[in-house]
Amino acid sequence: MIKLITFDLDNTLWEVMPAIVAAEKSMRSWLQDRVPNYKEQISGEFMAALRETALRDDPQLRYNISDMRVLLLTQALRHCGLPESEAHTNAKDAFAVFMQGRNAVEFYPDALEAVTELAKTYRLAALTNGNADISVMPLATHFEFSMSPDVVQARKPEPKIFAETLAKAGCNAHEVVHVGDNLLEDIDGAKEAGWNTVWVNIAGEDRPATPNYTATISHLSELTGVIAQIDDRT
Repeated sequence: MIKLITFDLDNTLWEVMPAIVAAEKSMRSWLQDRVPNYKEQISGEFMAALRETALRDDPQLRYNISDMRVLLLTQALRHCGLPESEAHTNAKDAFAVFMQGRNAVEFYPDALEAVTELAKTYRLAALTNGNADISVMPLATHFEFSMSPDVVQARKPEPKIFAETLAKAGCNAHEVVHVGDNLLEDIDGAKEAGWNTVWVNIAGEDRPATPNYTATISHLSELTGVIAQIDDRT
């Protein structure tokens, strides 16, 4: 019997890049209004170099992407000549602007309907490698909890994040279905943990020669029916 359904978020319930691009644009505009030389001093290439250095110096930052963004923004603002305390304060405020855009996602057709319907029967949780905040989204009331790298200090497909999710939910592996778009992070990771899986292939990718998922869908309108079929077989 299926008890818990976990959802990847980005590119599973919504397309992430439009939100990221809009969020970056809003944040950069906010910074340019407050730091006169930001536009001239800080480029995408400059930020990428800061990120590469930061990850080399502290690999754990890959599990703390929000903290890393604030760190990089602080470094960028110091490069623009701001003192440390002012740079850090502005970096945190700029990151808040970014997160407003980051969370202003446009759900895929039928995403909210599928989540709402499934929540009538199953416990739901988010299991993401990103930093989207479902607590400020329309589906928040349907999700019992959210697991992400900053919480667990692990990323899909690493076993730890799946194990920690099971422990938090108090479920056995065969009682869970993970729904996600990434064949490596979502499907292989969850399958290795002994979970049932649904590959969300909205992008129309070629199916692997040796499928590793329990089921696959092309539209989220199919999800409730597929979950019911998996439940019937367990």
